[in-house]
Amino acid sequence: MKRRFLFLVVSLLLSSMLVSAQEMTKQQQKEARRAQKEKAKQEQAEMEKMIYEKAVSAIENYEFILEADLIYLRRGQTYPVSSNLNFISVKGDKAVVQIASNAALSGPNGLGGVTVEGTTRNVKLTKDKKGVIRLKMDVSGVALSAQVEVILYGGGNRAEATVYPNFNSRRMTMSGRVLPLEESNHYQSGFSY
Repeated sequence: MKRRFLFLVVSLLLSSMLVSAQEMTKQQQKEARRAQKEKAKQEQAEMEKMIYEKAVSAIENYEFILEADLIYLRRGQTYPVSSNLNFISVKGDKAVVQIASNAALSGPNGLGGVTVEGTTRNVKLTKDKKGVIRLKMDVSGVALSAQVEVILYGGGNRAEATVYPNFNSRRMTMSGRVLPLEESNHYQSGFSY
């Protein structure tokens, strides 16, 4: 009888210790997961800050490219496009605005769109309290010209650029990434206006 009682007491003690150890382990696992998520968030925020600072530096030095992956037309139509064919690049006082179609359409630049290569004029760069950078400029090519406004939002390198062509009223907004020119992989048409 004593043996059974002793066995029962030892079994209860061991099982209660095991249950409390499992609870501690679950709580420790939760805390470890929470800490890991927090660390990942901090790393992501640091990475976005670094990318943003690189984009700001490129814009302020006038050596950047906005590689567009979406184009918005004036009636709200949205089209995904190839970022190596649709871009706005600036190098010093020279700029290129290229818009190309993914469809097999003909266009003056041979890519189903238009390429304006020329000089920049009336360049105005502003930065607000929230870190939003606005660059407004006129791009004058040989036969065509356009007004361009690039907006880089704070935190990251995503930007939007609105192109107002001077030869018609079909404004177009491009959305994509701002990169330093040397990091770009773009293709410029040989037919510029």
